Amino acid sequence: MRGVSMIRFYCVFFAARRFVTILSLLILVGCSSIPVRLPESPFLRNLERKSGKIVFLGLDGNLYITDQGGLNTIQLTADAEGLPSDGSTQFYQFPTWSSDGSKLAFAKIRTNGVNVDGISLLTANGDGGELVEVFSSSEDLPVYLFWSPDDKFITYLSININSQVFSINLIPAEGGEIQKLVEGSTLYWDWHPQKDVIALHRGGDSFVSGDDKIALMDVGGAFTENVLDLTATLFK
Repeated sequence: MRGVSMIRFYCVFFAARRFVTILSLLILVGCSSIPVRLPESPFLRNLERKSGKIVFLGLDGNLYITDQGGLNTIQLTADAEGLPSDGSTQFYQFPTWSSDGSKLAFAKIRTNGVNVDGISLLTANGDGGELVEVFSSSEDLPVYLFWSPDDKFITYLSININSQVFSINLIPAEGGEIQKLVEGSTLYWDWHPQKDVIALHRGGDSFVSGDDKIALMDVGGAFTENVLDLTATLFK
């Protein structure tokens, strides 16, 4: 009986010591200012729930869509000739998800090896289907895309290759007439979350340029503009 009691004693002793050791390590990690990354099993990404999609530009200059685990990858485009840094004459840029995450907008850029000689704005479904050319141009290069909250429109900041003038433009997501909303420099804009109204800023801050303008533009019908009696200060 005494031997059994001693065995029980040592089992309890070593279990308690192990618990204290683990607890001490957790306390040290929690108090440490150095970030600690616990090891993860490479099999976890096969088990975790997948939510959301990621679009990325591949090393071949084409666009790809994948899930957060990187397991289900779809090639969205296939005709790029490499990245711009490789001297490619055809490549893709600026992939942007729609507000509900069901569609993508992106730019296709063609060059002659020196200068840009063709630009297209395209859309596609989030599963890679229904590739549509919304517009094409030989002068206006989109550099930033922004979907409307209801995904009916795409607004984009572009630069005219010849005049080097920036402008904010609007086009229906399925294609159609392009509306130039404002042009100039230091352009900012944002959509109203529930209406077809855009807040626009043009020009620098009032301390430098003096030609700044802040306005609300209704783009749901007659494209009316209401310039606000506000002074622009500093923007980041």
